[in-house]
Amino acid sequence: MEPMTQTKSTVRKELLQIRNALSPSCTAAWSAKICRHIQSFIQAHAFQQGMGFLAFPGEPDLRSLMGELDLAMQWGVPKVREEGLCFYPWPPSTPLCKSPFGFWEPEGLEPPFSFSVPTLILVPALGLDAKGHRIGFGKGHYDRFLAQLDPKACITMGVVYDACLREVLPQDPWDIPLQYCCTESGWRAT
Repeated sequence: MEPMTQTKSTVRKELLQIRNALSPSCTAAWSAKICRHIQSFIQAHAFQQGMGFLAFPGEPDLRSLMGELDLAMQWGVPKVREEGLCFYPWPPSTPLCKSPFGFWEPEGLEPPFSFSVPTLILVPALGLDAKGHRIGFGKGHYDRFLAQLDPKACITMGVVYDACLREVLPQDPWDIPLQYCCTESGWRAT
């Protein structure tokens, strides 16, 4: 395997260009496929709660999955607080506001979720590699959050399009690899 010579900043720019060039009709169709694949993953495991995200433009849109009422699990979405990333309950009727970072988050401040029960955490990414390393927007919110989790209670899954998969991505010592990856082609362990 060839060593990684690109910086995260360079790779981030390339991945953003790829994602921004995808057509909205393709990303909508792929998002629907991703939601179906994640639903099959959920059905194969015993999760009691799921932590998703409200998509930036161009990211896979998980709202149809999180809005499913027939799944016997609660869903939460992130909010950036002073103490870091927290997840709050997300029924589809929850009022939303734009965060200072430009993504949608719940308006209210219900008590945040605890992560003591089997939880699936869906992690947005600009890109993922074969070992579960991700490139995000570079703020480190997810890496700090993931470092605090009990791996026995939480399963992590990166969510991207096939076009944003790489064999190897640059990484830092504090990066937390994800256990699974899901694209429009399906899910797999990393």
